[in-house]
Amino acid sequence: MTDLNTRSFLDLKMQKRSNRNLQFILLAVAAMLTAGIILVNINSYNNYEEETRLQLEHQLETIGELKSSEISTWYRERHGDAEVLKNSPGMSSFLYNFIQSPAADSNHEALLNYLMTIINEYKYASIIITDPSGQILLSLPSNQEELETLPAHAQEVIVRSINNGQVEFLDLHRHAGEETQRIYFSFIVPFYEAGSGHKPLAAIVMTIDPEDFLFPLITSWPLPSKTAETLLVKQDGEDVLFLNPLRFKPDAALSLRIPLEQAEILAVMGLTGQEGIVEGLDYRGQKVIGALYSVTGSDWVMVSKIDYDEFIAPIQARRERAIFTTTALLLISFAVLFIIWRGQQIRYFKAAGSINEELERRVDERTAQLETAKNELEAFAYSVSHDLRAPLRAMSGFGNLLQEEFSPQLGEEGRHYIERIQAASSRMGELIDDLLTLSRVTRSEFTYTRVDISELAADIMNKLKELQPELQVNAKIEEGLTARGDQKLLAIALDNLLTNAWKFSSQEPQIMIEVGSGSDENKQKTFFIRDNGTGFKMAYADKLFVPFQRLHRSNEFPGTGIGLSIVLRIIERHGGQIWAESEVGRGTTFFFTLPD
Repeated sequence: MTDLNTRSFLDLKMQKRSNRNLQFILLAVAAMLTAGIILVNINSYNNYEEETRLQLEHQLETIGELKSSEISTWYRERHGDAEVLKNSPGMSSFLYNFIQSPAADSNHEALLNYLMTIINEYKYASIIITDPSGQILLSLPSNQEELETLPAHAQEVIVRSINNGQVEFLDLHRHAGEETQRIYFSFIVPFYEAGSGHKPLAAIVMTIDPEDFLFPLITSWPLPSKTAETLLVKQDGEDVLFLNPLRFKPDAALSLRIPLEQAEILAVMGLTGQEGIVEGLDYRGQKVIGALYSVTGSDWVMVSKIDYDEFIAPIQARRERAIFTTTALLLISFAVLFIIWRGQQIRYFKAAGSINEELERRVDERTAQLETAKNELEAFAYSVSHDLRAPLRAMSGFGNLLQEEFSPQLGEEGRHYIERIQAASSRMGELIDDLLTLSRVTRSEFTYTRVDISELAADIMNKLKELQPELQVNAKIEEGLTARGDQKLLAIALDNLLTNAWKFSSQEPQIMIEVGSGSDENKQKTFFIRDNGTGFKMAYADKLFVPFQRLHRSNEFPGTGIGLSIVLRIIERHGGQIWAESEVGRGTTFFFTLPD
């Protein structure tokens, strides 16, 4: 008895020392896990922030460049209309006859019809004929009397056009005396008496309503946004003059001014020569980020901008998710370490002989709590596995964009790296799918029915043949094979086994796969799946059903190394066994038992 007590005391002392060592090990592991999880999440967030910011800035640049280009093209087209009118044969004669005899005649009618055709076909608001001093002689359409006016500075521009013989641009303006205060801009075309050299005859003012094209183009935004908008501005004296209605100030056109001395305003930056992506304030004093571009052929500057808070909202959301994920992973890690430590503590107290009925009751309670925690951890792991798909899709999507849009700039080595990234993300997706399948196999509901093994095997083989019809396959499936079990789970198991047989036999000239049954040494019914594939060394058979263990290189035969682990779980849930026999170069046979 004394020896027994001494031996028990020594065992208890050794276990206490082991328990203390385990505590130090667990603390070290906890510290390394904490540092690793935090560093990985910080690095992932930083990469996402950089990529997202570049993507959003590229969107702003693209929108700004596109709109600026469209407005420049449209402006040139309208200027071209004016040049065409200026060089129209006989126009000077029509105008001369009209001025000499304003009363209606055939020449008069031909002139009016031609000008109305221009208005209707090219969507001009009006066409006004003036004398060389700028006095209005005729306004078309004639039923719109409110258009028979021009701004005060129009006469000066008309006289300048007559003097230099060039088409002049009358920038955005309001017509004098017009009650609606609508905004227009015009091109002024000079004309001279035919055969007189350069004797002034008249000018035609082609007036355009910016609401027809210009303003809708400026105010539209191709993506959903609560704050994004485009501004058109120009310098007017010592101020920035806003030319179009604004999202947050609809009456701003030709009325909102900001002094050029306010250098932090994006519109001021654009008028002082800055271009591209900039950060600053908008007309509301709100912090924004925008793209600045000058409109070719004019003194306009275009500002495409969005509130900074909306711009960085996706990045802030990712930061919050990163914090949540980091916290959750740390909690999971600490929970697992706590379970390990707690298990050691319980064994220690059992060895000490101090367990009584009260302790057993508490252990039962804690065991139930741990089981609940385990289930919650499994559910959370399932959720995290699904959340991992989002960054994988981002990796794959950005990789595709790099290949499609920047492949020539990347060079051969860069394209190789992108291909490796794509392959790695694809393999990670496959691993996630297989892990989720493994989890479902363990936790899924189980329903016993009579399952036709022969029919399941035939369906799977037909699907494999459809996927690779070019392969020569000799499949032999024994008729009438049945077993009791869950049909969905057995279908998964057979699919993995037959897919493996197909894959590892695919390099043979003639694939041979056999599904049959027999009896083992205990006369228990045994099913088998045999192939003539590459086989493996039986010395490594103990690794066959271990997750992620592979007996062949991935560049020879693709796969994740989880399929046979899934098969093992399914067979064990049915109360059966599974094993394999193989020889290198002579194929493999998998045997398994199921309830009859």
